Amino acid sequence: MLACESLGEPFPHPDRMMQWLGELQRPSGALSTSRVWAPRPPSHRRRLGLCSELSQPAPAGSLDWLLARRSTRGGFSAARLVPMPDLLSTATALHTLRAYNRLDGIRWRRAWIL
Repeated sequence: MLACESLGEPFPHPDRMMQWLGELQRPSGALSTSRVWAPRPPSHRRRLGLCSELSQPAPAGSLDWLLARRSTRGGFSAARLVPMPDLLSTATALHTLRAYNRLDGIRWRRAWIL
């Protein structure tokens, strides 16, 4: 997608991309990288970014899944088993949520407490 954007070309077959994303969605709302691997927040955010870039709505439940990954400290971590949030994960999560106007209830200053 970035290569097409850099070349000023339209992204080919956005409908196929959305179909593929739909096939990777889990019942929990998570967007995984495959039907086998467990979903992880970084790959989930990248897939939501694709939807946003294609001007498509977020798949049902996917934003709620992302919001549920938020640490009690305020930020977002890279994976469920990572004990604390990090700057990159928090920044990309907030960027994704902002793209879909889902920042309600998130206090910006608290989100950056890592």
